[in-house]
Amino acid sequence: MAVARPDAVTPAARRWLALAAVLAVVSLGLPWTAAGTVGAAAPARALVVGAGVLAVVGLRTRAPAALTAALAVGVSGVLLGGLQVTPGRLVLAAAVSSLALGLRGARPALLRRG
Repeated sequence: MAVARPDAVTPAARRWLALAAVLAVVSLGLPWTAAGTVGAAAPARALVVGAGVLAVVGLRTRAPAALTAALAVGVSGVLLGGLQVTPGRLVLAAAVSSLALGLRGARPALLRRG
């Protein structure tokens, strides 16, 4: 019988975090402007990658400040270039929302150091 570690991130939080990663990568291949520029060609790609790196570092080192920064960088990526409704921005917004939900579920495990 498997016993859950008290400091483990819950399976639901892991699923939210995995979904956030997949959506962030998908957002880079979708149009980010009305002219059809894909996310990989937009300046926001640096913010998408930066948010991903901060999230991984924050989860690995259990640094809540890095995770909060990952959310801030992700929101900045969504807002960069204005409030146009495009597929890339919508998918990135979904990724940031999934990251927030995953971090909410992971927070108790992240705050424990052991």
